[in-house]
Amino acid sequence: MNATLPRDGLVQRTARYHRRQLLVRTAVVGVILLLTVRAAEYLGYAALAIGFPFGLDYGEGIVWQQALLIPGSHMYGDITQFPYIVFNYTPLYHLVVRSITAFGIDPLAAGRGVTLAATIAISGLAGLIVTTAMRESTSTSARIAGAAVAGLMVFTYGSLQAWATLMRVDMLAICFSIAGVYLAILAGKKIIISCFAILFFVLAIYTKQTELSAPIAAILVMLIGNARSTLIASTLGFLVGGSALVVLQLRTGGAFWHHIFVCNLNGPFSFYEALHKMWWSMKDDGLGVLLGVVALAFLWWSEVTSLPTLKPTAWIKAIRGSIQLRALAILSLWFLLASLQLVSLGKSGAAVNYCIEWMCITAMPIGMATSLAWDRATIQGNIVRFAGWAGLLLSLTIAAHTLRRPVVGQTIVGDSNEIALRTHLVNLIRANPKPSLSTDMTLLMRAGQAVPLEPAMFTDLTVSGIWDQGPFINLIRDRAFGLIITEKWYKEPFTNEVMRAIENNYTLMEQLGDYRVRRPSHF
Repeated sequence: MNATLPRDGLVQRTARYHRRQLLVRTAVVGVILLLTVRAAEYLGYAALAIGFPFGLDYGEGIVWQQALLIPGSHMYGDITQFPYIVFNYTPLYHLVVRSITAFGIDPLAAGRGVTLAATIAISGLAGLIVTTAMRESTSTSARIAGAAVAGLMVFTYGSLQAWATLMRVDMLAICFSIAGVYLAILAGKKIIISCFAILFFVLAIYTKQTELSAPIAAILVMLIGNARSTLIASTLGFLVGGSALVVLQLRTGGAFWHHIFVCNLNGPFSFYEALHKMWWSMKDDGLGVLLGVVALAFLWWSEVTSLPTLKPTAWIKAIRGSIQLRALAILSLWFLLASLQLVSLGKSGAAVNYCIEWMCITAMPIGMATSLAWDRATIQGNIVRFAGWAGLLLSLTIAAHTLRRPVVGQTIVGDSNEIALRTHLVNLIRANPKPSLSTDMTLLMRAGQAVPLEPAMFTDLTVSGIWDQGPFINLIRDRAFGLIITEKWYKEPFTNEVMRAIENNYTLMEQLGDYRVRRPSHF
């Protein structure tokens, strides 16, 4: 009789355990389905955005212009000579786009296609990092669930959604960085993999020169794992990157460095602007970032409780022997360094794209935590209760983050009136024999004209004292431009002196939607 009581109690505990396991896994599967639906919705929009023939962002026009000039005699040229163009970034993205346009593909569509392909690759690599990192400690089903959550989480961040359909360099640069991180995690003592990891970091830096957080984080952890192979790989990367720098410096008469560093770092800076832009970005995506931070803390707690001692030698040995700990160390350092880089949001011209890499990093610890919650809900004992609640809370938070905002905020892609308006503006530009000046630079490119000047960049350079706007003002006074087109939303496209010259020498012809079209005055 007494012997049956423990058996009955065991049956009851086993039943509760199965219910918790089923509840956690059902919640995770539900979240994956929700993430899949939202990702599909976004990708449907993205496919339409690639074919949209006009600008979706201020910077696309100048990147289009730069892509047509790289490689060429005018790349990273003299900014005192007309046309006035600063090349904001290193050239790899432009070269990739230029190579695709050689097959007759529209440059704007090619640029956006490269960006979207890089975003999809980032999603895949995030999932791959999770499956690789968790292969020693979780089951196959747990790794699949964690990888799915990590990969699909990438598409939920509003900053990324706004940027992943634009002709901009950011997503390709982040793609190269995350590929380097994946190989760094995988490398261990393998020199060849370490070399490829460093080479991917070089590619990232030559796509966007500020891609420094990932290589620094990875190299620091790789040195712990195997100093010799890391030093050899880093030397190779230094030689390749340094050789490219020397070639570009010689090819541009020393102007390459001036463009990507001197011109880009000399705009006005404001801590208030940094905080304001950070708040604006976190308003929509803060819940996802917070979840990533909590996931990192949870993963570190799991590692700390599993080590017999917290001595540095024990950690070094653990990092060398555990791919999961190596991944966690790199991701944590990467997130920390990327967080420090967010101060650059205070730079004039900075936008939410500065937060994208930082947000993408958080998707991976969220996926790793999902894997742990999935598997630990199968362990009998007191931990199952904690794992059950953790898994449910994780799932609910991911769902809340995913549903927090519409997938797509840009409705302009399907607006036939907007397409008709911009087509009319392009026709006006084409019909004028003189070059035109426009704050919407994609209009000029679509009309087959060159961009004579990027307003925001040269306004900052004028304020900083790097560029003399006198010759440009003389062009306006001489009525060298057939049309000058500005936009309502752009409150200060030029300096006060340039605006006075425009108002004194160009008559407002008509207001078309958000565009103001001016023609030369006739006295």
